[in-house]
Amino acid sequence: DFAIDSDEDDGNDTNSNSNSNSNNNNNNRAKKTSGLFDVENVSPGVEFERGRAIYAEYKNVFYLGKLLKKRTRGKLNHQYFVHYDGFRKSSDAWVSTKKVYEINSQTKRLFNAQRK
Repeated sequence: DFAIDSDEDDGNDTNSNSNSNSNNNNNNRAKKTSGLFDVENVSPGVEFERGRAIYAEYKNVFYLGKLLKKRTRGKLNHQYFVHYDGFRKSSDAWVSTKKVYEINSQTKRLFNAQRK
């Protein structure tokens, strides 16, 4: 269910610092950097699809997970119930959509880099 193939570099260097002089404060874009990986140029949020594989961020680390449910708390607080690959069901948790990332070549590189 959670097999993720490693993509070769697609030639799009999305970690470029060419936007460093930009004053764009896009709230939909993560602005964190940790010693493990840089998610500054990665946009969180995915459309809900039951069973969809995703990365969920917790304490600046990406974890492979699967979407199980969705809910809304208030007007702007949308959450997904996530099962984490390799963890017990008791670790399943509601996660803000701001901490959920689609699996693509960029997020795979970040996920694999943090595992080294």
